[in-house]
Amino acid sequence: MKQARFSWFPLGFWLTLVLIIALPASSATKLTLWAWANQEVIDQFDAIARWFRESNPDVEIEIAHITGSQMDYLEKFLLASAGGAVPDVAWIEGGQVKHLSALGLLVDVTQALDGLEFTPGETEEVTFAGRLYAAPYQCTSRALFKRIDLFEQAGLDPYRDDISLDELWELNHRLSVVSADGRYTRVGIIPWTGNWGARGWIWGFGGELIEEVGNTFRPTATLPRNIQAFEWLDLWGQHYQRNRAPVSTSRTGFAQGLTAMYLGSTSDAAVIIREGTDFTSGPVPHPDDVPKASWGGGYTIGIPTPPSGQVKPEAFQLVRFFGTSEVQTRRFRQFESLLPANWKALRTIAPSLPAPYAGLLAQLPYSRPRTPLSGEYNEQLTNALNDVVTGKVTARAALEAVQVYMEARFVEVFGR
Repeated sequence: MKQARFSWFPLGFWLTLVLIIALPASSATKLTLWAWANQEVIDQFDAIARWFRESNPDVEIEIAHITGSQMDYLEKFLLASAGGAVPDVAWIEGGQVKHLSALGLLVDVTQALDGLEFTPGETEEVTFAGRLYAAPYQCTSRALFKRIDLFEQAGLDPYRDDISLDELWELNHRLSVVSADGRYTRVGIIPWTGNWGARGWIWGFGGELIEEVGNTFRPTATLPRNIQAFEWLDLWGQHYQRNRAPVSTSRTGFAQGLTAMYLGSTSDAAVIIREGTDFTSGPVPHPDDVPKASWGGGYTIGIPTPPSGQVKPEAFQLVRFFGTSEVQTRRFRQFESLLPANWKALRTIAPSLPAPYAGLLAQLPYSRPRTPLSGEYNEQLTNALNDVVTGKVTARAALEAVQVYMEARFVEVFGR
């Protein structure tokens, strides 16, 4: 009798025990994380995922490295969203956040980021309708770079920051060198080159590229200040006899001493410093009646809208983890690239940065965010500026063409 009870009664007990033993493995949360397949991003995301698991051992993170350009990444993101196969968390280029938020493809992460403070331009870039839709991962700014050796050889002070537009003309004259046959062997600056561009000058002249009203956007390419910026650049085109490249227009040209001034970003600074060029940085010259301006933006971390509408709590935790000062400080110190967007982290690492970063960091409070459809808009503005500089069209006509094109694209993407 006892043996009979032993043979059947414990069966329920053993089944329960098996379930209990199996429960820890099945209760682990799995998160999928998309990372743009840029080696810099891959290395950093792999490390941060490991750090997250150190304090969250019950969370498994599967990282997918999405290949291609940033535009290829965006296309794959849109296809995944349309097919209901989005990851739990994703790398997002900051200039795309407003675009994706307006389409309902990103989750509001305002509450998850409560208490974290990010740099102004990057914060504005991820803000849509007053809410945050991604965690800024890095910050950037742009400034005027000046080669110390060439300035001092010309008897000029490279550390002076309050340069007016008229003084920029004079500096260019004093720093330029023309050979006997009339060719430039060095120039002071070529203002349409470098990491500043048409949109940088438009903002620098007090212009605007979009009007944001509630949940809608409208391009404003033809504002008077925008036209003024292009007309000023047209004067430079005339100065260089409509030659867009009187000397090398790349960052390498600055490193080789072919240009004494360069409009560069924080990323440019890192490369130039490694190459051993001594330079200082400061605000880009602007009209006297306009505040100084820079522009920024960078990588972000967001949560794609899941088909069910239900977001895993751990996804919110991971997004916040990426944005904390501790993580952004730790990853910068380990990889020494991509400046933190978290203000506390940035203040922590700032004293250890090389001297040329000082002028770039000083521009962060004046840094403008990129616009929705940033890539397309910038391409249109760049092509328009090239046509102005080479004398093909007037400043007004060039920007009117940009306005027509971008109005159609904004309606196509966002509706009226």
